Amino acid sequence: VFTWPGMGRLFLDSLGYNDYPVVMGLLMFSAVLVLIGNLLADLISAFVDPRIRLA
Repeated sequence: VFTWPGMGRLFLDSLGYNDYPVVMGLLMFSAVLVLIGNLLADLISAFVDPRIRLA
């Protein structure tokens, strides 16, 4: 998220101006991306190694 053009700068500027809705929105957006990434990693690892499904 922070390497996307403007996203990191927007986050830091929002912290400086105490613009909490923007800060919370960016944090929520990045948290959702992490959750989706973890879910995809779990699904792919279960597909590659079937023994993981039993655990």
